[in-house]
Amino acid sequence: MAGAPVNDDCAGAVAVAIPSITTGDNTLATAEPNSITSLPTCGTSISTTGHSMWYTVVGNGNGIEVSTCDPNTGFDTKLHVFTGDCNSLVCLTANDDNFDCNFSGLSSTVNFCSDNGVEYHILVQGFSATSLGRFDLHVSDTGNCRGSCCLSDGTCLANQTATGCATAGGTFNGIGSDCNGVVCTGACCLADGSCIYGSPDACATAGGTFQGLGSDCNSVSCPILPSNDDCTGAIAVAIPSITAGDTTTATADVAPFCGTSDGTGGGLWYSVIGDGTTLTATTCSAATTFDTKLRVYTGDCNALVCEGGNDDDSSCTFSSLRSTVSWCSSVGVEYKILVHGFSTATGQFELTVSSSGLSCLGACCLPDTSCIGPVTATACATAGGAYQGDGTDCNTVVCAPPPANDDCSGATALAVPSMVMGSTALATDEANNVGTCGTTISAPGVWHTVVGTGTTIEATTCFAETDYDTKINVYTGDCNNLVCVGGNDDSFGDVDCNFPRGIGLPSKFSWCSSTGVTYYILVQGFSGAVGNYKLMVSDDGLPCLGACCLGDGNCVDNISATTCSGLGGRFTAGATCGSVICTGACCIDANCVYGTSDDCATAGGAYQGDGSDCNSVSCTGACCMNDGTCAQLSASACATAGGFFNGNGTDCNSVSCTGACCFNDGSCSNLSSDDCATAGGTFQGFGSDCNSVVCPIPPANDDCANAIPLSLPASVLGNNELATVDSPGTCGTSVGTVGDVWYTVVGTGNQIRLTTCAPGTNFDTKIQVWCG
Repeated sequence: MAGAPVNDDCAGAVAVAIPSITTGDNTLATAEPNSITSLPTCGTSISTTGHSMWYTVVGNGNGIEVSTCDPNTGFDTKLHVFTGDCNSLVCLTANDDNFDCNFSGLSSTVNFCSDNGVEYHILVQGFSATSLGRFDLHVSDTGNCRGSCCLSDGTCLANQTATGCATAGGTFNGIGSDCNGVVCTGACCLADGSCIYGSPDACATAGGTFQGLGSDCNSVSCPILPSNDDCTGAIAVAIPSITAGDTTTATADVAPFCGTSDGTGGGLWYSVIGDGTTLTATTCSAATTFDTKLRVYTGDCNALVCEGGNDDDSSCTFSSLRSTVSWCSSVGVEYKILVHGFSTATGQFELTVSSSGLSCLGACCLPDTSCIGPVTATACATAGGAYQGDGTDCNTVVCAPPPANDDCSGATALAVPSMVMGSTALATDEANNVGTCGTTISAPGVWHTVVGTGTTIEATTCFAETDYDTKINVYTGDCNNLVCVGGNDDSFGDVDCNFPRGIGLPSKFSWCSSTGVTYYILVQGFSGAVGNYKLMVSDDGLPCLGACCLGDGNCVDNISATTCSGLGGRFTAGATCGSVICTGACCIDANCVYGTSDDCATAGGAYQGDGSDCNSVSCTGACCMNDGTCAQLSASACATAGGFFNGNGTDCNSVSCTGACCFNDGSCSNLSSDDCATAGGTFQGFGSDCNSVVCPIPPANDDCANAIPLSLPASVLGNNELATVDSPGTCGTSVGTVGDVWYTVVGTGNQIRLTTCAPGTNFDTKIQVWCG
């Protein structure tokens, strides 16, 4: 590019000294090519649009700082430092924003430990294509950056960087340290409570817990670890059984992910032999004192295979932070149970292992009415069958054929309106071509069809006869190419829909139908649920398609209100474009012109509606002033005058320019806005009246001057529902837009903790603390 700086690309990088300040300007520089922007990054990404310039510096063996933090840097920068040559760059360090910079947090600073004689490439970029201008690049020597490094085998490496030490898996002992002054061994606590000295590796080999470099057996306390601290020591438990345990002195485990992840607190192991039933392991007990996790495995301790896991059991009546796992066990198979805590949590627990008492295998009825089994419910679903329940047997079950409307192609036609009883108990899983539509497909279902009426159709299972958790999906198209219309899982918020077992479990979905179009309705269930349902389809009898006037004056026919709104148009139900007018009167100040809504908006006017006419509209109206007077003005003139516009065509003789004024004692007077403010009241709006408004009485501590004093320690119940909003300013957090109340506390010289974290708090709170 003509005029680009010489160091616009890596090959033309300008050498800078240590120390140095170099001025640059990236205005005429170009963005980096893909060969640079696609490089693996570190610290921050390489901008694909920012104009950039290159520099080099030769390392002197010390720490080097590179920074654009300077009052002359006038834009948002990025910095990258690379090793290697321009054809094989490797990112060493990078920074986008240096918030410690006194001049601008959008400047950048990097620090790295250099190798003597090694050349480093520095890339200075703008954050984006508009980040342009002058910058000053500072390069400085930060002194020694090396020290000793203890490796896990107990040896020591001298003259290492912190990064190099970490790469070697070692522990960096600090800048300036050397191997003569450090100890690379330490105390190692063994499971029996004894202590030995050694390296971290030697400690691990001995099965111990390393206490840290330089630690001493004379100064550490080595707890005796539980016998089941690791997998190989798992304690066998019976079915059923209740076992007490305590993870306080246990060590953390690293086991394969299984329903939930590792914690860093201690864990204990147990084992149980499967009996062919569904087994459940749970810590849901009043005796469990911490936030637990459970994982269940098969296999040996060196090759564990996940069976199932759980962090939080929301159904536990003692605490949702307890854990429960259920699984189908195989006769004679050993299952290993790991009990541990969330994050660092440890403590006492009670582990209960129980059985369902039934075989977790059962009969599986296939669509052709044949039976296979015993199999698991999962295996039955995979085979496309209907699981008959735990403990069932093909010799005793009768495999009835699925319903006639089990598949889309056999959908039962329904009239609008109509009501029908149905069941999904013998239905099979849906074909792969039935995708998520408003809600997922999660259980076997049956199909119905209705023909669109041009009105809004509603399908609902909200009846007492519906005895399971349903879902509804609606499609158009044909069975080989279904097109989603929408769907619903739970009809939450519908107070009239309280079947079964509480509000929300039935389903209800409505849509704007097109006349003559066939709609496919799938009735299915949540999370595998099947059962009986009552389905009603009805319509509101009102056209839901119509004409849509667009802002440019054009019209779209046969469209729904939702689609029209998405186009930014104005909808007229049941109308056609031949029966609507998509232009109208436009009030510009006090003048009226005729045109489209877009033209009116461009001219800064107020559109009076499709089909309106300048002969029948008034472009002025009553304008209430804060002093209680009224003037006949245009909307814009009223706004300029600081008044309240009552609407075009209104008249000062027919509006009230006073209103109710509420005072802090709950009293009310009809005043002008200005008089209300002067009297210290809260104006309730023009035209409001004391006979129709209720003036709340704010809490006694509604303002700072009346703050309630608290004595430490203190616990107080408060309410801000009738409080007013204060504006003391930002202090740790911004002031909210709802009412607030005030308290005072006298300092004690100690740390004071304030919290609204209590069962009596029922909204999202903020706390600010002020002095003065």
